[in-house]
Amino acid sequence: MAGGSMKDIKLRIKSIQGTRQITKAMQLVASSKLRRAKERMELSVPYSKAFNDIIDKLSASADRGDSIFFTGREVKKVCHCVIAGDRGLAGGYNSNVFKEVMRHFSEHNYETKIFPIGRKTLEYFKKRFEFIDESYATAADISIGNCFKIGSMLTEMYVNGEFDELFLTYTHYKNVLHQEPLTVRIFPLPESDSEKRTQIECEPAFASTVKAVMPSYVASVIYTAVAQSYASELTSRQNAMDTATSNADEMLSELQLQYNRARQAGITQEITEIVAGANS
Repeated sequence: MAGGSMKDIKLRIKSIQGTRQITKAMQLVASSKLRRAKERMELSVPYSKAFNDIIDKLSASADRGDSIFFTGREVKKVCHCVIAGDRGLAGGYNSNVFKEVMRHFSEHNYETKIFPIGRKTLEYFKKRFEFIDESYATAADISIGNCFKIGSMLTEMYVNGEFDELFLTYTHYKNVLHQEPLTVRIFPLPESDSEKRTQIECEPAFASTVKAVMPSYVASVIYTAVAQSYASELTSRQNAMDTATSNADEMLSELQLQYNRARQAGITQEITEIVAGANS
């Protein structure tokens, strides 16, 4: 009986050791990639800030009413860009993004099309919504050049009236322990915080200038969001795999203790049988 029990425990120990090797390796890989992802995220900040400053100045212009990007129009159709991960095993990273998107949908009941970034976004929304473009399914491979193409395409679609609002859901990276899914509106552009209106000289005209800036602005927003989301995904995976490895260590310690007890019980039983045989 003890022999059978010991064999089962050894099989479980071997199985958990194999799983632990995988989780530890995934933790190390995520940690290695995270270093580069953080550098990319930090480098995107000045780029994004420069365009945000431009938009703030344009938003404060007395001519803002001349541009459809500021005035907007009656909302009937919406485009929603969703950035999630390329793989699972990242804790609640992907599920938290999708919960945020569905929460937003429950508050805004319009005809919606999805612009997916990340394989998990494709998988989750494939049967729920119509996609605008599936060319950028791998979030880790999105470059600044890709973002310019996306920005140009979405800007043109907005001008042509193919949708009336553009939203973006991504994961904002706060620190190693906190990553928060957020939804922001890109089009129409937000109101200026300043109550004062300034006169900005634009050539050939204000509306044309705003339209020319928009593809680069959208590219900066999406690139920054992708950089933060990817860093958040790697951080979540690193934390999840670290927790899984620690749990495996605890289980191995407990199983090793059970194995030692079963082995001791087996030895005691053998000694008892030998003594009993000698006395008979």
